[in-house]
Amino acid sequence: MIEHRRVFSDILRSLAASILVLMCASTLGGQVSTSGFASPPAIAGPSRPSAVPEGYVITPFGYYHLSCVHQVDEGGTILADGRVQHADGRVDASAPICSYPRYSPNGSVISQSQPMVENCTVDGAGWIESIGASASANTSYGKLSATWTVPPSPSSDDGQLLYLFPGFADCPNGASILQPVLQWGYAELPTGGIGGNYWQIVSWNAYGETGVYHGPPVRVSPGDTILGTISSTCKPGGNSCPTWNVVTVDKNTGGKSTLAGTLSNGQVWNLAFGGVLEAPYGVTQCSDYPANGNVVFNVHLYDENLKPISNPGWTANPADPGITPQCGFDLNPSATKETLFYDYGPGTIESLTCTSEPYGFLVTVKGTLQGPKGAAYTMTWADVNGNDWTDPFQSCSPWTLSNSWPFACTNKTGKSSKAKYVYEIPEFQSTNVTVTLKGGSNPVTASVSCP
Repeated sequence: MIEHRRVFSDILRSLAASILVLMCASTLGGQVSTSGFASPPAIAGPSRPSAVPEGYVITPFGYYHLSCVHQVDEGGTILADGRVQHADGRVDASAPICSYPRYSPNGSVISQSQPMVENCTVDGAGWIESIGASASANTSYGKLSATWTVPPSPSSDDGQLLYLFPGFADCPNGASILQPVLQWGYAELPTGGIGGNYWQIVSWNAYGETGVYHGPPVRVSPGDTILGTISSTCKPGGNSCPTWNVVTVDKNTGGKSTLAGTLSNGQVWNLAFGGVLEAPYGVTQCSDYPANGNVVFNVHLYDENLKPISNPGWTANPADPGITPQCGFDLNPSATKETLFYDYGPGTIESLTCTSEPYGFLVTVKGTLQGPKGAAYTMTWADVNGNDWTDPFQSCSPWTLSNSWPFACTNKTGKSSKAKYVYEIPEFQSTNVTVTLKGGSNPVTASVSCP
């Protein structure tokens, strides 16, 4: 609980104010068919890196040639040779072969023979931060189940593409990654596309030789609960089931993206991700991330015998300090709850009141401070005459109070903090007061009249 009383005239101070892809509208310069897609991926337009040729599309695994990306509609399944058997019984005439290189988000060429996961590191995907676990020697994972909530939309739109997902991979030389994905992205195509300035779910798998497979995209809304599962189609036991199901469901609407029978190609899923933030394209400011500041994955992991693993040993893989922009990234792994922090937002002003007192008026603010370790908050007061101040906090327990300007409350514990601010205004200063609470790059404000 934070309490502060100060006379108006004593505290004048001035305050210094302070996925996957940038997808731009374009048509294909080359004649590449999109007839296999009920909703084709976003075509890489003129804003793509100059090294990426025309006829490429954007995926969670970088830029792929359109002929290497295959949608499996609901009710369809992938056959052992990579052909798709559609819900109506039709079977593709031939097995796909992807003879084109893929490109990283920055335009670097990546040959199809290069593993997706090499030495247990995801290559060229634009991952920002993740929480992962490795199976013990000679064992593997048989199932993953995770729920998480669709965050609010980002408060700015710079054409960014964001992905949030758990997943399975093979370590050390995995050729593919299984992912039930929640994505935010932007695309303008005459034929439609996977993405837009909204959230949707898509199930994905990428394999170098045959290309990328994905289930149908399903639009979802902020606040919806997403259930993502990765499960073996084999009986319990054994390290290498040939086919797997990746299913992403909106539990509020029943909308579902299924990638059925996707191939493991002999891989062993011994590397699990409890939560990943991927932002490979278009993030230019912290407000390009969701406005709430964090996402929590509730994850249940199972071994090859489909027995639950009580404590998988999740490990934080933090953001590179060289990533630009830096947006309060942090990770909090636990046995079943994996929290990823990004721009952690402004906190919450729950109430703002002004009451008469013998000496004038008493402005009381109640709110909540949130955010990862290292999150810092300042409080600003401003009146209708343009006077403004930064309130020097007296305490922030369990947070830490700096003893110098700007008198920020800083989170040292990883926990949230309830806050109360009390400010005295002398009677002669009757005015409208605006309070601003600022954390990360996003402020929240509230106003009250002191008549």
